[in-house]
Amino acid sequence: MGHTTSVNRQRSSHAGAAAASRGGCTPAQMQALYLSGGRPDMAFISNQVGNMPVGLPELQQTCTMKNHVNLKKASLKLLRSIEPQHYALEFQFDALKACRISVYLVAAETIDADTGGSSFALVHADKNPVLTQHFPSGMRQAFALTGGVKEEETVTEEGEEKREHMLPLLDFSVYDPAELVYKYDTAQFPLIVVLEVVSDKIRPQSQSTFCTFFRNDEDCWDIKMLKQKILVDGLTYELQEIYGIDGSVTAAPETERNNAAEAMRKSSSTCPICRTRIEALLHIRPKAKETTTTEE
Repeated sequence: MGHTTSVNRQRSSHAGAAAASRGGCTPAQMQALYLSGGRPDMAFISNQVGNMPVGLPELQQTCTMKNHVNLKKASLKLLRSIEPQHYALEFQFDALKACRISVYLVAAETIDADTGGSSFALVHADKNPVLTQHFPSGMRQAFALTGGVKEEETVTEEGEEKREHMLPLLDFSVYDPAELVYKYDTAQFPLIVVLEVVSDKIRPQSQSTFCTFFRNDEDCWDIKMLKQKILVDGLTYELQEIYGIDGSVTAAPETERNNAAEAMRKSSSTCPICRTRIEALLHIRPKAKETTTTEE
């Protein structure tokens, strides 16, 4: 399983001061520019914001990491139980190696200043324990907190080990509702799900999924993912969504690409196509698909 991550590098921002012409265009000039195939709207925007300081978005290099475990966030579900204020957690995941899944309800993240690695601890350890379950390697596996006993190991008459995978439901009744909703820019999260490869290493490869809860239209709690991090070879990366790399990419017309390049050359911080603010620039080198030829 490969993930594309970006490596952030700190860079001092500077404001560029450029003198732009304050001359406006009359309606007749705008119409003539439009009929000649120009972009009067671009000219208008340039005149209006040319004197404003613009912070340049930083170019970030991406790298492809091979992660042995992956929680499919689209499958993440919170289901209401017949018990009041109790909810079942379900999701699907892939594991190239045997792994251990840990569920932290209302937990804090601590980041090591030297290594950048994350560790997690329950805020109220007396209310709900860390729910842990082991899984073998396999694709499209299912995890579910459906209620029942905790994971236990028993020995059958044949001498084979048997695992009970039923774990208790999430009990929201013992928490303040404010703790179940993530507060921006804090290190406390309503839910953290950690998939960790079973290994003898001090810091085995892992993936952490950070979630928050919210009230839906039926006034019941629902779940929303905030972010995902992976730990690979002792380094922590935050996953970012990149769409269209697999082959569904729509190439922009040459004129639009030229407009984009011109806008970036003039230190614009907005996309000339969709007009939204550019938060980051990712330099991606997708691998070319191998083609085979046959001779008759």
